[in-house]
Amino acid sequence: MRFYYCTTYVALMTFGILCGFARAALPGLSPAESALDAFDQKQLAPQARRICRSDSSVSGHDTVLGDRFTKTSTEIRQDSDGRFDLSLRQLVDLTSDHDPTTDGRALLFRYIWTGKEFYDFNGNSRVFSVVHISSSNSRREECYAKAYNDAPLDGTLWGDLVPFTVVLHGAPDLRLDPQPLIIGGDACDTILGKSESGDYRVCLDPERDYAIRSATVVRRGDNELFGQKMSSMKPSPLAGKERGVQTSYETEDSFSITDVSITKIEQHWVPTSATLHFESKFADGRVTAWVTRVNRTFETFSPDFAASRAFVPDFPDGTRVYKAGLGSIRFTWQKGKVQAAVDDQTITAIDRSIDALPKSTLNPATAPSK
Repeated sequence: MRFYYCTTYVALMTFGILCGFARAALPGLSPAESALDAFDQKQLAPQARRICRSDSSVSGHDTVLGDRFTKTSTEIRQDSDGRFDLSLRQLVDLTSDHDPTTDGRALLFRYIWTGKEFYDFNGNSRVFSVVHISSSNSRREECYAKAYNDAPLDGTLWGDLVPFTVVLHGAPDLRLDPQPLIIGGDACDTILGKSESGDYRVCLDPERDYAIRSATVVRRGDNELFGQKMSSMKPSPLAGKERGVQTSYETEDSFSITDVSITKIEQHWVPTSATLHFESKFADGRVTAWVTRVNRTFETFSPDFAASRAFVPDFPDGTRVYKAGLGSIRFTWQKGKVQAAVDDQTITAIDRSIDALPKSTLNPATAPSK
């Protein structure tokens, strides 16, 4: 489930857009390929520079764990240079969707790619927090797809690491349903296609910048789920020992988007709310199903990144820091940067180590005898 969990997203998104322009120039372009191109140009292109905030609520049922409820507040900041900043505040394991919440129960996550370093932060609002720093943004795609509840509204459907236009590009049976689907009184283009990631049905609104109006993806057997064949997935060694760890492999995964609201923001028609449906079936009979309601509370395509301090690492003082090459000394985040954590306990340990050394090693060297 995505709530306990990025080649780069912008690079792939740009690739999809460029492919779209290239294919548009070719003669004999199919109606389905034209619709994919239109989505790239009208939807993906504006996403490259924006700030977007949203709230979501999740109600889930597991045949083993019972009912679960989660609430998430999200902010994403992206720029045309490929920088990325995703923040999440989650309230998990609520007794109901209306359970009173407190800051002390919040889980905090932040994923930042500054153009030079990738920061993967998680913690809670009371005591423990940790940040992993690397010079590679290879996890950015995964963080976006799994952690960002709005990703399906943007075109990256559940179970994929890239937009559906990239997934379906070149699919041998890609086609457009000849009969438009009427959604809310509007005629929508329905793209049908099969890929290594499953069977896709995506409905786009040509009168509103080809925004997503509904979508369905079904995966089985050797279909890929987040880049890995479902048939090759094995249960974790922690299965049966820790809460929430799957005890069997997944045999079917289905996802759909419904109840999409479209709003015009700064000359762009974009999805601003939707209901997301998920269901997973496992070989041992276990079934998990959950529903997410996403509501975007703010979106701009002309952001002031300086005012919002986007792409600037900013973590609570005392956050533990893990980074290759820092050595064996413990490091923490202090006053906006990484600092060695030399506390009283560390000093005592060093003193004891010195006391344990042979006294001869502590005496100054003497001049050699003549």
